[in-house]
Amino acid sequence: MLFKISFRNLFRQKRRTFLTVFMMILGFTLMSFSVALSEGGYGIIIQSFAKAKTGHIQIYKENFIDVPNLYKTINNTKDLIDKLKQHKSVVGVAPRILSGGLLSFKETSVGASITAVDINKEKEVSTLEDRIDQGRWFKSAGSFEILVGKNIASILEVKLGSKIAIIAQGADGSISNDYFTVSAILKESAFDNFQIYMDLKSASEFLALEGRAHKLVILLDNYEKSKMIAEVFKNDVPKKVTVAPWFEVEKEFYKGMQADKKGNVILYIILGIVVAIGVLNTILMSFLERKREFGILKAIGTGPKNIFWQIIIESMLLCFFGIFGGLISSYFINWHFSINGIKFDKIEFGGIVFEELLTTLDPMAFIIPTAIILFSTLLVALYPAIMAARVTPIEAMRAN
Repeated sequence: MLFKISFRNLFRQKRRTFLTVFMMILGFTLMSFSVALSEGGYGIIIQSFAKAKTGHIQIYKENFIDVPNLYKTINNTKDLIDKLKQHKSVVGVAPRILSGGLLSFKETSVGASITAVDINKEKEVSTLEDRIDQGRWFKSAGSFEILVGKNIASILEVKLGSKIAIIAQGADGSISNDYFTVSAILKESAFDNFQIYMDLKSASEFLALEGRAHKLVILLDNYEKSKMIAEVFKNDVPKKVTVAPWFEVEKEFYKGMQADKKGNVILYIILGIVVAIGVLNTILMSFLERKREFGILKAIGTGPKNIFWQIIIESMLLCFFGIFGGLISSYFINWHFSINGIKFDKIEFGGIVFEELLTTLDPMAFIIPTAIILFSTLLVALYPAIMAARVTPIEAMRAN
C-alpha cells in the first residue's frame, strides 16, 4: 500500500518529478562518461608503454629492477619461455639483455644503454620495429648490427651503415669491445633517444652471456589480467626470481595514476551534491505542499513510521528512475565512444603518442555513479522524512 501511495504521489507534480529525474540521469551520465573516459585513457597509456617497453609482466632476478647488475641473469630461458607460452592469455614472451657501454665514432664518444632483443620474439611483445625512422630491422641473429636512438645518432653524427665501436664489461670479467654496424635509426622518443638495440645472439657473444638473459617480457591479451597471471607464474619460475606485473615495474607511473584517480573523486562529489540538492528540493516542496495531508493522516491514526517510509520510498522511486535512465543513456554513450573515440591532433606525452581517447565499458563506470546517486538521494531524503513523521495534526491544520 505504501509503495502504491508513494508512486501516485510522485505524479501529482509531473513536471517537477520529470525535471528531478532528468537531472539525475544527466548527473549519472556525466559521472559515468567521466569514469569511462578516464579508465579508457589509462588503458591506452598502459597498452602503449607495455608494447613500447615494459610488457604486461616481467620476470627477472631478485631486485634487478631496483639494483641492475650484469650478473643477475636467468638461466635456461628457452625452457622457461616455452612453459610460459602455454598459458592461453599469453600473446608473446621475449628475453632481453640489459647493459651499458661507451660508443665511439670517429673522434666522438657517448655513453648509452644497451638492450639486446630476440629478433623474432621481440616482435610479439613490442613495437620496436615500428619505431624505426630510417633503415631496417636486423638482417639476422649474430649480425652485429644495432638500432640507434635518435639523440645518439645525432651526437655521434652516424648514418646507416656506419660502424660504431662499443666498449662494455663482459660477464666473464673481461672488457668487451667490437664494431657494430648501424642498420637503423629510431624515431625520436623518450624510450629510445639514449638507447641502442642489438640482437640477442650478438649481445650474448659480446657480453659473454651465452644462454642467459636479464629479464623476460610477457605481453598478454588484456592488461587487466596482469596481476592474476603474475601470481600463477610465480609457481613456474626458479627460486630468487621475481614475477612482476606492469604496475610494480612502473611504480612511479602507477602512483601518479592512483593520485589522478583520487583527484577525480572531487568531480564525482560535486556532481553528487548537485543531484542531491535537486532531490532535496523536490522532496521538501512535496512535504510543504502536503503538510496538511500528513496532519490528517496522523489524526486518523497513521503512525509516524508509515509517514517516514512513505517519503523514503518516494525518494527511492525517484532514485530508481534516475539510475535506470542513467544506465541506459550512459551505456550507449560510452559504447559509442569506445568504438569511435574522441579524435584530436597528435599529442606526445612521455614517449607515447595520442591521437584519440576511447571510453571503456568497465563496470566501475556504472557502479560509481549508481552508488553516489543512491547514497546522496537516501541522505537528503532523511530530513524531509523525519520532518513529515514529526508533524502534529494541530501544526498541519495551521499550514497554508
